[in-house]
Amino acid sequence: MLSAFRSRDAVLRQIEKLERYHRATEDGCICGKGNCETLNVIDADWINDRIAMMHKLNETADDPRFRLPRPDRARAAPWATCAPSGPT
Repeated sequence: MLSAFRSRDAVLRQIEKLERYHRATEDGCICGKGNCETLNVIDADWINDRIAMMHKLNETADDPRFRLPRPDRARAAPWATCAPSGPT
């Protein structure tokens, strides 16, 4: 599942790069086309919402208040460290 989220974020970052070269102007797009197909795709509200959500998640990921405990750093349960009991 984590792989799917990373793939989605990678695609969103590429779309975000395309936004640098395709923005709406009075005459169409800054690339020079009057009816730019790329701009029609990039300018979709749901894509912009996803990009904004990605940035928000990246900001909160750096904030220690929003970090989830990492399983490799979690304390082991006290019974997990005991030697097995039984006949010796």
